[in-house]
Amino acid sequence: MIPDLPKLPPFPELQWELEKNGRYSISGEDADRLLDYTENKLGTYLNELRNYQEILSILNHAFETEK
Repeated sequence: MIPDLPKLPPFPELQWELEKNGRYSISGEDADRLLDYTENKLGTYLNELRNYQEILSILNHAFETEK
């Protein structure tokens, strides 16, 4: 049986503010949420995806050798 593909974690909702200089910024809390997403949640997802690819490789090898 083929395992389910890992689900990409949802991107955090961020509140962007337009500054007087024409640039957009986010609060410190939103910056923390964004960093947590990129460093932790995406990192975990990539690790799960590598494990998924390894399992598929093992299954593929097993099916090919069974022929």
